[in-house]
Amino acid sequence: MVFSKCLGSFALLAAVVLGKEMPVNQALAEQMYDSGIVHESIMTKKMSTWAAEREAGVMESTQYPELGYTACKNGVAEAIPGDANNTFRCSNVSIHIK
Repeated sequence: MVFSKCLGSFALLAAVVLGKEMPVNQALAEQMYDSGIVHESIMTKKMSTWAAEREAGVMESTQYPELGYTACKNGVAEAIPGDANNTFRCSNVSIHIK
């Protein structure tokens, strides 16, 4: 027990000492981020993913059931009873989707 407390304290101390923020590489920031290259790369991946999902029919909303009011009971809201894909954890909140 004492050993685990000492080990935990050491790990916390090491994280504080070694967890310094790295300085910004200004040349790399200007070349990759300020120029918009990284942003364009991310947006291209996002758009191609969405296009593939649309093509595969994943974005077709008619395949998904319409959910109505679902009360939160014992930390769970079951929009469709017994269906794990439509069961959600909740805390004093009820689901009401129109």
